[in-house]
Amino acid sequence: MTGLADPDEAVLKADKSPHYPPLAPPPPHAAHHARKAGASAPSSVATLINCAVGDPLLSLPYAYQQTGWAAGLALTVAEAALEAFTLITLARHAERTGSPSYSALVRTVLGGAASVVLSLATIAFAFGSCCAYLIILADCVQLLLEGVAGACSTGAWWSRREFIILLLGTGVMLPLSFPDSLDALAGVSLLALAGLIAIVGSVAFNTLPPLHASGYAWRDVAPLRLGPGFFASLPILVYGFQSHTNVVSVFYELEDRPVLLPSLRTLATCTCLSALKQLWAKGDHPLQHEHEEEQLCTELVACASLGSGQAAALAATAGLAATGGCGGQAETAQAAQLSAKLRGMIRVVCTAVGVTGVLYCLLGLFGYLAFGSKPIGPNILDMYPPNDAAIQVAHVMLALIQLVSYPINLLPARAAMWHLLEAVARSRVQLRGFHTLSTLGLYGATLAVALSTTDLGLMFQLIGGTCGAGLIFGMPGLLLMSHARQQRQPAAWAAERQHAAGAGAYRPRGRVPSSLAAANRAAHR
Repeated sequence: MTGLADPDEAVLKADKSPHYPPLAPPPPHAAHHARKAGASAPSSVATLINCAVGDPLLSLPYAYQQTGWAAGLALTVAEAALEAFTLITLARHAERTGSPSYSALVRTVLGGAASVVLSLATIAFAFGSCCAYLIILADCVQLLLEGVAGACSTGAWWSRREFIILLLGTGVMLPLSFPDSLDALAGVSLLALAGLIAIVGSVAFNTLPPLHASGYAWRDVAPLRLGPGFFASLPILVYGFQSHTNVVSVFYELEDRPVLLPSLRTLATCTCLSALKQLWAKGDHPLQHEHEEEQLCTELVACASLGSGQAAALAATAGLAATGGCGGQAETAQAAQLSAKLRGMIRVVCTAVGVTGVLYCLLGLFGYLAFGSKPIGPNILDMYPPNDAAIQVAHVMLALIQLVSYPINLLPARAAMWHLLEAVARSRVQLRGFHTLSTLGLYGATLAVALSTTDLGLMFQLIGGTCGAGLIFGMPGLLLMSHARQQRQPAAWAAERQHAAGAGAYRPRGRVPSSLAAANRAAHR
C-alpha cells in the first residue's frame, strides 16, 4: 500500500529511522520475545488473574454485607464487564501502536505529558500495592504461627513481623522481582489462582454447615441495602479486577496466534496440512492446477483464522506467497495473523475476568451468608478462629498470593520509572544496571514502609482513591476519545501524520496535529 492508505504503517517505519528516535524504546526483553514464539494464552490468563487478585480480596464479604447479596452479585458482574471492556480497549490500542507497555501506549497516542502522568500514577499504585502485600504477608504468617505453636504469645524473635517481612521479602519476593518479562512469572501466577480457589473453598467449607441448619436466620440476609456503606464498598469491587497496568505488556508478549482451547476443526485441519507438508518435503507436490493452489491458500487462511500457528508455518514452508498463485490471499493471511492475536487477547481477557468474577461472587456470597447481620470486618479470615484447619489453609494460600503478586506488580512500576527517565532525557538512554538498581530501590522503599506501618486501611485509601481510577477508567477513556476524534476527521489526520512521517521529524504518534487541533477549536466555537 502507498500514499495515504495506511498512515500508521508509514509512521511506524519512520519511527525506526535514525532521525526519528523513540522517546520510550521497547524494554530490554523486547528482542528476546521477538525471537520467541511468545507467551501462550493459558499463561496469559494466569498472569492477568495474578495481577487482579490482591488487596481487596478479603474485603468482598464486607462489601456484600454493605450492598446486599443480590446487589453485590449484580455490581460484581457489572464491574467485571466494565473493566473487561477497558482492558480490551487497551489491547486494541496496543495492537494498533505496537507499544510494549501501558506508559509507552499513552505516550504514543496521547503524548509525552500524559505518559508522565500515567507513569507517576503507575509507580504510586504499584508501590502502595506492594507495601500492602508485605503487610498482609506478615499478618498471615503471624496468625499461622500463633495458631500452630502459640509462638507470638511468647514473643519469640522469629515470630516478629519485622523478621517475617525481612525473611520472606528478601528471600522470596525480591528474587522473583528480577525477571524482565511477565511470561517468566507465568508459573508462579498459577499459584495465585490456586490460592484464590483454596480461599473460596475454605470460606465455603465453614459456611455450608450453618446454612443447612434448621435455625439459620435467613431474615438477616438482605438482597439490597442502601446507605453510606453501599457507596463505600464500590472501590473494593472496582479494584478487585485491576490488571490494567500489565495488560499492554501481556498483549505485547502474547504469541501471534494464541489458542486458549483448540477446536476439533482446528486440529483436523492442521493434521491435513501436516500431511501436505510431508509431501512437499519429499518433493511430491500434490497441486497439479492453479485452482488447487488457490483452494489450499483459502484453507490455510481459514486455519489461521481459527488460531493455529501451524498453518502459518506450513504456508511459509510451501512458499505459496512467493509463487503468485495466492495473490492477495497472502496479504489476507498476514492480516488474519494480526487480527488473530487481538481475537485471542479478547478471549484471554474474558476468561481471566470471568474466572476471577465467579470466584469473587462465591467468596463474597459465602462470606456474607456465614455471618448474616453480624458486622464483618475488612478481613473475612479474621472472623474465624485462628486454629480452624480450613482457615489455616486459607491463611497459607493468602500468604502465597502475596508472595507471587508482589513481583507481578513491581514490574510495571519499574517500566514506568524507565519511561520517566526517557521523558526527562528526551532521547534514548542507556544505563547499565538500571534494571537491578531500580528493582532494589523499589523493594527497599516498600520494605521501609511495610516495616513502619500496619494500617492497611490507610494503604487502601492511598493507592485506591489517588491513582487507581485514572489507571482503570481515566486513560482508557482518553484513548477512546482520541480515537473518536481521529475518526471524525480521518483525512486531515492521515495527511498530517503522513507529512510528519515523510519529513522524518520527531512527533509523538497520536498527538493532535496543529492543523487538526485548530479545526477542532473552530468547530467548537
